[in-house]
Amino acid sequence: MDFDPTSINFSHFSLLKDSKLPSLVENLHSGAKAFIVAKLFKELRRSIVIITTPARVDDLFEDLTTLLKESPLEFPTSEIDLSPKLVNIDAVGKRDHILYSLQKQCAPVVCITTLKALLERTPSPESLLSDHLELKVGEELDPDTLVDLCKNLGYRHEALAREKGDFAFRGGIVDIFPLSSSEPFRIEFWGDRISSIRSYNPSDQLSTGKISQITISSATAIIPTDKLSHSLLDYFETFPLCIFDEVSSLEDNFSDIAGILSSLPKRFIPIQDLCRRILRESVPLFFEENLFPNLLTHKDTGCALEVFHEKISVQRVSLPFIYPHALIETSHEQNPLLAFLKTFQDFCSDRTLSLALYSSNTKSLKEAHDLTASFIKKPQIYDCPKALSSSFALVESGFAAISLSEFAANKVLRRQKQRNYFSSTTEEVYVPVPGETVVHLHNGIGKFIGIEKKPNHLNIETDYLVLEYADKARLYVPSDQAYLISRYVGASEKAPDLHHLNGAKWRRSRELSEKSVILYAEKLIQMEAQRSTANSFIYPTHGEEVIKFAESFPYEETPDQLKAIDQIYADMMSDKLMDRLICGDAGFGKTEIIMRAAVKAVCDGQKQVIVMVPTTILANQHFETFSQRMAGLPITIGLLSRFSQGKAMKKTLEDVAQGRIDILIGTHKVINKSIEFHNPGLLIIDEEQRFGVKAKDALKERYPTIDCLTVSATPIPRTLYLSLSGARDLSLITMPPLDRLPVSTFVMEHTEETLSAAIRHELLRGGQVYVIHNRIEGIFRLGETIRTLIPEARIGVAHGQMHSDELANIFYKFKTQQTNVLVATALIENGIDIPNANTILIDHADKFGMADLYQMKGRVGRWNKKAYCYFLVPHLDRLSGPASKRLEALNKQEYGGGMKIALHDLEIRGAGNILGTDQSGHISAVGFNLYCKLLKKAVAALKHKKKPMLFHDDVRIEFPYHSRIPEDYIDLASMRIEFYQKIGNAESKEELEAIEEELRDRFGPLPEEVYWLFALAQIRLIALEYHLSSIKGTGNALYIQQYHDKEKQVQKTLPYSLSPTPTLLVKEVQESIEKAFPKK
Repeated sequence: MDFDPTSINFSHFSLLKDSKLPSLVENLHSGAKAFIVAKLFKELRRSIVIITTPARVDDLFEDLTTLLKESPLEFPTSEIDLSPKLVNIDAVGKRDHILYSLQKQCAPVVCITTLKALLERTPSPESLLSDHLELKVGEELDPDTLVDLCKNLGYRHEALAREKGDFAFRGGIVDIFPLSSSEPFRIEFWGDRISSIRSYNPSDQLSTGKISQITISSATAIIPTDKLSHSLLDYFETFPLCIFDEVSSLEDNFSDIAGILSSLPKRFIPIQDLCRRILRESVPLFFEENLFPNLLTHKDTGCALEVFHEKISVQRVSLPFIYPHALIETSHEQNPLLAFLKTFQDFCSDRTLSLALYSSNTKSLKEAHDLTASFIKKPQIYDCPKALSSSFALVESGFAAISLSEFAANKVLRRQKQRNYFSSTTEEVYVPVPGETVVHLHNGIGKFIGIEKKPNHLNIETDYLVLEYADKARLYVPSDQAYLISRYVGASEKAPDLHHLNGAKWRRSRELSEKSVILYAEKLIQMEAQRSTANSFIYPTHGEEVIKFAESFPYEETPDQLKAIDQIYADMMSDKLMDRLICGDAGFGKTEIIMRAAVKAVCDGQKQVIVMVPTTILANQHFETFSQRMAGLPITIGLLSRFSQGKAMKKTLEDVAQGRIDILIGTHKVINKSIEFHNPGLLIIDEEQRFGVKAKDALKERYPTIDCLTVSATPIPRTLYLSLSGARDLSLITMPPLDRLPVSTFVMEHTEETLSAAIRHELLRGGQVYVIHNRIEGIFRLGETIRTLIPEARIGVAHGQMHSDELANIFYKFKTQQTNVLVATALIENGIDIPNANTILIDHADKFGMADLYQMKGRVGRWNKKAYCYFLVPHLDRLSGPASKRLEALNKQEYGGGMKIALHDLEIRGAGNILGTDQSGHISAVGFNLYCKLLKKAVAALKHKKKPMLFHDDVRIEFPYHSRIPEDYIDLASMRIEFYQKIGNAESKEELEAIEEELRDRFGPLPEEVYWLFALAQIRLIALEYHLSSIKGTGNALYIQQYHDKEKQVQKTLPYSLSPTPTLLVKEVQESIEKAFPKK
């Protein structure tokens, strides 16, 4: 049954509830604070505003979400203080949404905010209401009028509404992404009436749900100062109860932000004015965790508070809470939960105990319930499947709220993962850009010019993709054959020579490439067969430890994680050697996946696991993570890195050889031939892009039956190629953790002004900063420059040539926030996980590789706080072409895009010699993308014992119907090409139906020409099934040609009359083909 903790009563509470004086409440830890707030809210039925520090917002929000029936509000700062570029659009939208909600509703709420957010001025309630637009299904409204309203509200008119502040208009549909919404909306009209409102996924643009009404807020991120006349407190119907949480910390926080607040008086309210108003209109509370905070000077009932700049009278209230850690310290019981229960029961004497158990892990809840029920006499136990940051107890009430995460060895300080995430596919539809080098399946390498509409030979208006070849020759490719065009990526950055139309060079290249592809496909299939017959160890079904380890995961896995884990388990339990790539961004849960595999190998297979990482820092991080996560399991973990020396290293090597170490984590040292493993079964290579081929293959050669897991955010070209071509198994992790915000990325010139503004901005919100400078000789000088610009910054400097102890100390100080700016070389690229560090500046970013930049960008934004990445270059106007392309791609790419970044890098740099000299010439001849496509086809055909027909899978379809996507349906040429590509590349009727539904969803009812386009695409699929090379329909005959090989073509002519509808056309043509070529 549901349990309401606020029903618990205790002494002294009335002192807070009925107080006529401000109260200083001492001895309050985080869980108990939320309990007091929840109880005050229930009994007073009055709005409460809690003013806390940025670091404490998350815990308070989660605890109040757990303890309150109504969800609390979290009111942020817009972060506009230093530069308009740094304004946090999500925070602006959130502020607007909360203010609008408060103005529209009368019910009391609990609102959590920071001092800076509360001091930030707001528009007047009347002004805010006038800047909002409410829309309902069935409402009379002209689409053009809505477009004008969107423009007036500050929305950008774009082809696609993908980002907050965008809107798009096409025909009878308006898409809009309000600043105050977490998802965009699609408003469809029938005439001048709103017929439907749907939410949609900004990545694939497909609708996700129906909605009856929406509110569109202003898209003006930076509100003019003349409109800023009020504050959050003006939006409550009655003045709220104000609670200052951790006054001593608030003082420190105010000292940090005082300078910036005073420099922007039109954007921030003077703190004295705000505090005097609070004292005048309410009786505030002050929370302190300590019993005697240094901040307060006690003299009678006087309290000198710097934050108020004046003396006020307060009453001190010490509440009778006790906390588990104080009781456990005196107990000899090894089980911490049992130790607490025993001591608490003794304290409570004969009282009946009421115990509320809090955990989001149902298995942990059940185990704790059973343990409690078996030990305590007739307790009242309430299972609460939610998280609570910390436990607290009231002896006089016999009540304890027990946060089970406090008693777990593997406590994790992260929220549960989200279920709803806008994912995007890995294989994006290729849309050529004018001027880009492309390759046509039958005509070779050319340059894309654009899209052109003109009559075809039947005098029917048709869209053509125009390609230019050598000697300015032009090829007009009908739009329904757009699938024949692919992006050209050669072996290097050098642009290839354009082919001559109908020239012999492309025919030769095609023939040689076809032979090469088929030979390589046969080799891959042979490799696959060898993996299947390599006497691989077959793991049994999951044992108790594997199940226990999975169930102890403190939050719910994302679907991507679950899929990858299931795939790995299936590999390990099969008779085939595992060779799988896990591709996912930093912080997306790859480590948990490899730990699941490691536990399976050790506990179910009694095998040793080797974890190879590129840096000592990452080795140490993995050692800590593995040790913490696997505490309680019969698993011994060893570490081998450059910090491992002397007797300790010798002991580790002996334990590995004797099998006393189950998991060995280390740098390249683990491949040393002097290391003997007892029974190795699983090799995990983390950040594989940092290792050479020889290093990675060394252990595989020594132990040919070892399973292999490769982990990377940005795989190297060879790994990428083998995965895309199907030679290696691939698991993609594209779903981010809950509340993960995209990292705002800027490409800027390196100036002292930029350096100072970016670092100050982060420090003023209580965060930490990485500054990357990859030249040791100038790194200390840069540190001094920052110290001069920002004297209050606490700076650490680190580089790879430092002594290991010194380096470890620098990282420790940064991790524990003793320093807040870390100037370092690129050694932080791997293994640094500091949730409070949310700004990174990368000096001379043009000198780094794309994967390195992406990895470093992944060091920030690992929490639910807005993060910033600055790619600094000496001169923007002097960037080389490849460097500019790299930075542009990184600037556009959001989270979950490591695989795409690797593909972009491949396109910019070329494929290189990824498969050896024998194959690189053929890749250059036809392009990497086409080569991969052909290889996939060849492998699929050979697996089904069929002859690969790589250049003969297109069908010439000719019917006198108007089949195209009209401009008045999709006006953007690139978008029309995208759909021509999708339709042409569809491999089934179901795929075509999905594309048809996507068009209908995004652009409205299909025009007649589009229906004919889909009918001809469906006929093409039928023709491919029967190996037809052409099919032509006229007013009285159907001409069909079937391809067997170069020497044999079968032609048939059938009587036929043109069909009046697309559906009937498909039906009649299919019947004719079946009649002409009956299947045996």
